[in-house]
Amino acid sequence: MTARPKRNGMLALLLMALAALLARVAAPNAMLADTRARLALDAVVPESFGAWRLDRSASTVLVEPALQRAIDAVYTQTLSRVYVDPQGERIMLVVAYGRDQSDSFQVHLPEGCYQGQGFAVHSSAPGSVATPFGAIPAQRMIAERQARREAVTYWVVVGDRLGAGDWERKKIKLAYALERTVPDGVLVRVSSIGSDTRAAFVAQQRFISAMLGAVSGDGRRALLGEGRP
Repeated sequence: MTARPKRNGMLALLLMALAALLARVAAPNAMLADTRARLALDAVVPESFGAWRLDRSASTVLVEPALQRAIDAVYTQTLSRVYVDPQGERIMLVVAYGRDQSDSFQVHLPEGCYQGQGFAVHSSAPGSVATPFGAIPAQRMIAERQARREAVTYWVVVGDRLGAGDWERKKIKLAYALERTVPDGVLVRVSSIGSDTRAAFVAQQRFISAMLGAVSGDGRRALLGEGRP
């Protein structure tokens, strides 16, 4: 092991030890969710925007029931919809809100949810989704089970900040802990079924851009964190 990885590893251990000490000495006692208006997810995202329309008939067919139950079990509030465009392209949207993002209750990432329902997850990698409101640091992955192949794009907001990756989210939570505050969190997941995952990710980018353009400024801040127009 070279000197730099050793230093990085020691720094990571030191930060984790510091976080544990802070948790014991100055446990957060304020919920960020209690300081803001209640988020109503079904009101944040319109049922139609751009070329996309809510497809009520497909919701019960395309949405994996076990995945939906797993999401509902751990979040304070969830929104699950299927949208379709004039070409018949269907995209599933899940927005999940949790008011408590402490270490005991935190966002359950799609990798774990899909694997827990028997999916094989591969090609999970960070990426960037270009939108009119700036690039979104997101995660892209592919989940497969039998004949179902699903391309997934997701991102996570912790408190008021979009956390790009697990390490970044830990740092955000540590910053809130120093303020004796427990942040809330939002998971946004966009996915589609089909063998051509490259085309699916392109369609998802179009969908995300159209969706963000249709929500209000407050809605975008809820879905993307502060600092967005």
